[in-house]
Amino acid sequence: MPKSTLARRVKGSVTGYKHASGHKPVLSSSAENDSSQLITTLSARGFPLTCKNIQHLALQYAQQHNLTGFNVTRGSAGYYWLKGFMQRHSELSVRKPESLSCSRASGLNKTVIDNWFDQYEKTLDDLQIKDCPSHIWNTDESGLQDHFVSASVIAEKGKPCYEVNSAEKGETTTVLGRMHLYCLSSRVSDLRQNGV
Repeated sequence: MPKSTLARRVKGSVTGYKHASGHKPVLSSSAENDSSQLITTLSARGFPLTCKNIQHLALQYAQQHNLTGFNVTRGSAGYYWLKGFMQRHSELSVRKPESLSCSRASGLNKTVIDNWFDQYEKTLDDLQIKDCPSHIWNTDESGLQDHFVSASVIAEKGKPCYEVNSAEKGETTTVLGRMHLYCLSSRVSDLRQNGV
């Protein structure tokens, strides 16, 4: 790299990266930002997109807007476009979604969760065991199912990633776990404050 280029950078007469050489992205930055927002929204609603889905959507968008730069015979944007897109949108990452049935997804909201905690506190008060954590046990049933879950999808970093399925199909193996909980009653308020 020439010394004069570094000197201009150090002086501050050249800033940013818009002038940099190399291929420009096929989609404009506003189109990529809209795509990133769409990916985040769909993921939050339980319908995350796979890498292939995003590559197909990018090609469809380019074709509708008469943009060139993608291999049309392949039928999708390429690997390097997706890699660059992910680098330009660091809020996204490749994740493995958890499976969530429609009935559970509709019941997973703030009102239902707040109601559960209210009922829990009322039950502790009615049984007079709120101050006796040695009387509180947590029993949880877990079903291990053999139905399809996507291998990996692209979703927002730091947020739960669920994939809504039409129903909980397949064979289920049920496991019942039990654990003695000390100090759970004192942590209920902590959980509520943290939005759990």
